[in-house]
Amino acid sequence: MKRGKRKQRPICPCCNIGRHLKEMEIVVGLFQEYHDKQFPNLETKIKDQDFLQADFEWACDVCITARKAVIAIPSKQVTSGYPNMAYSDTLYTCGTCENDFLFHKEEKQLWYEKLQFSTSSIPYNCTACRKTIRKQKNENKQLSALLRKPEPELSKVELQQIIALYKEWDKPEKVAYFNSVLKKKWFLSR
Repeated sequence: MKRGKRKQRPICPCCNIGRHLKEMEIVVGLFQEYHDKQFPNLETKIKDQDFLQADFEWACDVCITARKAVIAIPSKQVTSGYPNMAYSDTLYTCGTCENDFLFHKEEKQLWYEKLQFSTSSIPYNCTACRKTIRKQKNENKQLSALLRKPEPELSKVELQQIIALYKEWDKPEKVAYFNSVLKKKWFLSR
């Protein structure tokens, strides 16, 4: 007896195991519900093919039940294609420090459902580098706001803030300069 071609099954992005639709009932139900809302006049039965080359995230029931993945809320996502049905951790390499880091499932849920980032957005940097970059941007804004004022109008407190920022950035020449400005201001106010 000749055997037919074996049907290719979707590979769960979380556990990398080929799964039958019966092992993906949670996300299949979400996918069907989303599809029915988007295309109310088009009756469609979800098939393996819908998940074989999926450009959205999903996970099998085993991964969701074991909490290796979390269920997504498609209606809260901003997407140009199909929304994500589930989130699992994904490994990336940081563009700044070049270390590997995990983009955690909970962080994905925050990005895509609460902060409303596009589902095509992915982090370029690890969490530590993103915090450092954010801190640098905030310090730059603070320093720019202080330096917009003409030097004679800067208060002692503002000069101390400028000095503290330049100390943190290891800019000894700037620290020395603004210390001299502060001393002059202190001497003149006596």
